[in-house]
Amino acid sequence: MLGIYTLPRRSDQGFTLIEMSIVLIIIGLIIGGILKGQEVIESSRQKAIITQIDEMRSAINSFADKYNALPGDYQRASERLRPDMIDGSGDGIIGVSDNDGVSELASEPANTEEHVEFWNQLAAARLISGTRILTNSTPDFFGEGSPFPESDIQGSGLTVLYGNYDVDTNIERRSHWLRVQKGLGDVGRATESMSPKMMFEIDIKMDDGIGTDGTTRVASGNGTPIGRCVEDITGEYLAFDEEVQCIGYFEMLE
Repeated sequence: MLGIYTLPRRSDQGFTLIEMSIVLIIIGLIIGGILKGQEVIESSRQKAIITQIDEMRSAINSFADKYNALPGDYQRASERLRPDMIDGSGDGIIGVSDNDGVSELASEPANTEEHVEFWNQLAAARLISGTRILTNSTPDFFGEGSPFPESDIQGSGLTVLYGNYDVDTNIERRSHWLRVQKGLGDVGRATESMSPKMMFEIDIKMDDGIGTDGTTRVASGNGTPIGRCVEDITGEYLAFDEEVQCIGYFEMLE
């Protein structure tokens, strides 16, 4: 008697719930790892900015203690630092005062601007590294080959300026400021380098956590941070906004 032969059945069974759960867990772990990695990178950049500002302040204080003058404004730079240094005016102000804020820097010719000589003189005094002394030009980039030091945020770096900075409030503060910015094609017109969230995290560690007050402040490329980096009236940061639209200002000497 012949048996009945049947073709093997094709399995049309999909993933089981357990298998799908495992896949979803793996995807969740991958996404979580990516987000955690981004958080670690962001935290590292914040710490690097804070460390750099503190180191610059220390270097400036050391220069002032040794030479009894601010770098860039030092009248005997060519005599005591390097013959090719350009002497400052000795008036106690780096660059040219801007009574309306700090959006503009010195308007002198490039080879005599004190805000460039500021970095040249710090480097000549061997108080900073990673820059190049240039006394006859103002380059449009940060870091190696430039007097302007770069920061840990790609494409950004530090400039120095003097002004009465109040960020559209009545909390004026006439002082010298270190500015973390992008864009050096026109030194006086900085472009944004940080998000409101990042600036908030830095500010609460260095100052009072208010973007329009104290020794750590914020602006944006169009001049006012209101509605872009901070709330109107209160000056509180838009601390959950991660869009890059802020420029950080840090008082040079506290």
